[in-house]
Amino acid sequence: MLASIKQMGPEAIERVRDTFRDKDNPSHWKAVELILRYCLPPARTVELDNAEPETIKNAFIDGEMTADEIKSAAAALEKLKNVASMDDIMRHLQELTAFAKQQPNK
Repeated sequence: MLASIKQMGPEAIERVRDTFRDKDNPSHWKAVELILRYCLPPARTVELDNAEPETIKNAFIDGEMTADEIKSAAAALEKLKNVASMDDIMRHLQELTAFAKQQPNK
């Protein structure tokens, strides 16, 4: 049964597209709702030129982002920074290990 449902996928998507394009179709708004519900991320999407702190700050000042969104962005950036820091630590550790292996044994 799952295989037959998967086979319907392309045709189902095309029908949703057709219904979406036909604004006179009584199901037009149902197609819009379906697309918005299942194609967009669950949270509001905010498009920024980059992830620099100044850009994010300006988006908040301009009212493009809420305080909660700023908090989420800051937490994500901090995690990314920590990952980058861990990568640096691992790289340095590998360099030190390689250096230690090259040293003569005492």
